[in-house]
Amino acid sequence: MLTSLTGPPGLLGDYLRHAEGPREAGPGAEPSGWAADLAAELKRLEVEVRPGYTVGPWTIDLCVGDVGVLCAVHPDGPDTHLERQGALHRAGWHLIDAFPSRWDGDVRRAALEIAVLADGRRGAGTGQPGWTAIPEAYRHR
Repeated sequence: MLTSLTGPPGLLGDYLRHAEGPREAGPGAEPSGWAADLAAELKRLEVEVRPGYTVGPWTIDLCVGDVGVLCAVHPDGPDTHLERQGALHRAGWHLIDAFPSRWDGDVRRAALEIAVLADGRRGAGTGQPGWTAIPEAYRHR
């Protein structure tokens, strides 16, 4: 939208202020269960995690870089889970289903794989290498 207005009142002004840049990523809802364990393990790996990230009507359990991490089937069931995935994929999100069964409940292994995936996505298309080293504290556990 192009306009010569610098500070219009009302709905148009709200829209233009909102469109000036990305919204502040405020703190999301604190995760619980597997999502909380996974978030804590990612933080131990010094990976930035944003819980409860809202995108339109949907909530992504954890965001790691530009990867949306879905830690459980949507509370409204599998059909809604697939609808959420489809909508977020169409909006450009890279998603991973990070259910505990995928890693047999091993939160450390899940966190390591997600950290590597997110770091690889961060460098994708830039010619920069991704995350290649596992911190010493995690190598032989």
